[in-house]
Amino acid sequence: MKSLYILLAAFLIVSGHCGAQTPPAELPEMVESQQEAKKLGALIVEKPDPRLTYRKNWRRKSGKKPQQSKAKLGVAAIGIVVSDINASLDFYKNVLGMVEVGEFELDADWSAEAGAANNQPFKVKRLKQKDNPAATEIKLAYFEEPVKRSDLGGINDRAGVNYLTFYYSAKDFQKILDQSKKFNIQKLGWVKRDAYQLVFLRDPDNVFIEIVSRKER
Repeated sequence: MKSLYILLAAFLIVSGHCGAQTPPAELPEMVESQQEAKKLGALIVEKPDPRLTYRKNWRRKSGKKPQQSKAKLGVAAIGIVVSDINASLDFYKNVLGMVEVGEFELDADWSAEAGAANNQPFKVKRLKQKDNPAATEIKLAYFEEPVKRSDLGGINDRAGVNYLTFYYSAKDFQKILDQSKKFNIQKLGWVKRDAYQLVFLRDPDNVFIEIVSRKER
C-alpha cells in the first residue's frame, strides 16, 4: 500500500496537480524521499519555462533556430567631417598610428534618404587603432566643398563634440609625442600623475584629441 501511495504522489507531481513549485521537502509524508520515488520509476520534474516552450514550438514550426544577436553594444564608430582628407589621414595614421580598415562612398540619393548631409554625396575613410581591433572606429567623411571648423581656444568655447580620448600604451604614447613633433603638431599641454599621463593635441580641423597612457612602473 505504501508503494501505491508513493507512485500516486509522484504521478500527481509530474502531471502538475500538486503544483510545480512544491519543493521535495514539502511532498506528502507517504513519500519519504525523491530517491525512493525514482526507484519506483517516477520522474519528478519542474514545470517547463513557458519561454523555452515557445522557442521550441517556434523552431518546430519554422524549421529555423531563433536568431540571437552577437553584436556588442556600445559606440560602433565616431564620424568626423574633414576639410582635407589627405591632411587628416596624415594626422590620424602617421601621428596617432591608426590604420585604414576600409572606405565607402555614398551618393546623393542615399544622402537625401538619410537626411543628414543636405543631399550631398560624400566619401568615408574608416580607421582604427592598430593594436586594438575592437576599438571604436573613426570615420573620416569628406565632401567636395567642406567647411572647416572655426579655431577653438578651448573645449569650452562651443557646445557639442569638441574632443576625443584615446588610450595608448606607454611605448605608443611616446611614439605619438615624437611623431607630433616631427609633423609640427603643437602639444597643448601635458598632465603627469603617478598613475597616468595625458596630452592634448588638435587635428587639422581643430578637433581636440586627448591621448592618455598609464605610466610604466
